[in-house]
Amino acid sequence: MSAFFWEGNEFELLKKIEGGKALLFISEEILNEIEDVINRPKLKEILRTTNQTTSIIIQRIISLSKLVVGLRLRENIIKADQKDDKFIECAYLFSSLAQVS
Repeated sequence: MSAFFWEGNEFELLKKIEGGKALLFISEEILNEIEDVINRPKLKEILRTTNQTTSIIIQRIISLSKLVVGLRLRENIIKADQKDDKFIECAYLFSSLAQVS
């Protein structure tokens, strides 16, 4: 989210993705979490002041991403926050697909 509102490392990575120098992989679960975060009251004001909308950001993310689909992992990897397992799952699914290609 930071890449869409402020300059910094995240913004630089977004520029690399847009320039084809890096790839962005995403799962449906990650996309759902991004949408939830964007809709938090704290970000509503930032959206307004930057002339962006939730749908603009979501569409931009979708257009830049490679969707990774597959089975969920059976065990909880990130003990501190199980909801973050979706990021490990996305990376695992991508690496599994990359080995097949």
